[in-house]
Amino acid sequence: MKASKAIEILDLFIRPEHSIIEQDEEDAIKLGIEGLKRLQTYRERKYYYARTLLPGETTEEEPKRR
Repeated sequence: MKASKAIEILDLFIRPEHSIIEQDEEDAIKLGIEGLKRLQTYRERKYYYARTLLPGETTEEEPKRR
């Protein structure tokens, strides 16, 4: 999964229609989203320490599963 897709999915959980989650859970999701956004920014700026993929993360070049 690409980081951009993970952000998109996590964002769905903090929408008003998903108000069943606890405040701590919502805060954790928001923190994860912001962390992924920062990672994307670092990669765009080509910081050397942001090159490695996170566990389960894929790149744009990954072939789609059938």
